[in-house]
Amino acid sequence: AAAAAANSAEVGGDSAKLELAPDEFMVTLEMKEGLRLGLDVDWKDGRTLNIKKVLDGVVLEHNKSHKEKAIQGGDRIIAINGHFDDPKAMLNECKTQRKLQLLIRTTRDLTPKAPAPPASEDR
Repeated sequence: AAAAAANSAEVGGDSAKLELAPDEFMVTLEMKEGLRLGLDVDWKDGRTLNIKKVLDGVVLEHNKSHKEKAIQGGDRIIAINGHFDDPKAMLNECKTQRKLQLLIRTTRDLTPKAPAPPASEDR
């Protein structure tokens, strides 16, 4: 009971972490000199950046070393550096900031794969 009380007291504080949905994940990217972000996006919905494909650049480098949090075509960028529902502001962050924190929503299953139970059962 004490642990539950401690957690509930924290909710209103600035230290509260963003609650991610099961189909969302955060990625922090560091822009490198001479490299572009490397995403082909469209923002027709006026709220998110729909990733059409990953091109050469920082995202491709990220994907090579972070298979479980790889950014792929079909994913959507929900927010960049805290900017939600404003694709122009998100794109501006990409152009002006060296550190980008992306909130990605994917259609892939992100639940960690549990080891399969042994096929043979002793009876």
